[in-house]
Amino acid sequence: MINNGIFTPEDRAASPYAYLPFEVPTGCQGLAVELDYDTSAGVLDLGCFGPNGFRGWSGGARSRYVITPSGATPGYLPGDLEPGEWSVVLGLHRIAAPTLRWRVDVTLGPIEMGADLAPLAGEAKPALPERPPRRRLPAEPGFSWLAGDLHAHTVHSDGDRTIDELAALAVGAGLDFLAVTDHNTVSHHPLLADAARRAGLILLPGQELT
Repeated sequence: MINNGIFTPEDRAASPYAYLPFEVPTGCQGLAVELDYDTSAGVLDLGCFGPNGFRGWSGGARSRYVITPSGATPGYLPGDLEPGEWSVVLGLHRIAAPTLRWRVDVTLGPIEMGADLAPLAGEAKPALPERPPRRRLPAEPGFSWLAGDLHAHTVHSDGDRTIDELAALAVGAGLDFLAVTDHNTVSHHPLLADAARRAGLILLPGQELT
């Protein structure tokens, strides 16, 4: 299935999002979506909704995603593909020219994950660096200070590190906790507990909403 068209600054002013509906049949084993557009004319974000709601978001970090019952591109939720009307979501983040041409291809059926899981497939867990000595700060009896960061991204949105790589970086920086707040997705949430145990720090599930 192919959708194509032109966005203008007037389209961006009318609505920051465009929804491209398509039908998924019963028993579908996967879908792949690929976006192509003139990057010199602006920036388009990419996401997906199924009949039961949100299935993923990658913003401007990716031009392709795959969803199957057993796996999905980081930023998207794997699981059964419920039959009915789905939508590719295009975010009109920036239209910098009078016209921005775009094309979206949707492929249904058995999908080979291939490079779509490259940031995660066969991922070697990084060696943990030595944690620097903790600072001793004055505190009331029974209380202590924890060092942390409340905003961090991974490959599940526009970051360039896996969750384990980010956790190792936090350990090396002497942090006790880290909130992983990928853009507009929760696909990283189920992976945080195991990564936290491996790294020996607290990973808080978060989300940056835009």
